[in-house]
Amino acid sequence: MNPTHKLVLAALANFADDDLAWPRVDTLSQLTSSSRRTVFRAVDVSRRRLD
Repeated sequence: MNPTHKLVLAALANFADDDLAWPRVDTLSQLTSSSRRTVFRAVDVSRRRLD
């Protein structure tokens, strides 16, 4: 996992509670100065690592 992916996941964690996280991809993209594609990739990479 690269540093950008970690940054996206940290931003995602800021929107999470015990059950779910609710930010839009556009919001994460803006907060992390990343493209929408990078946000989707970061979430996909983390999901695959948890399986």
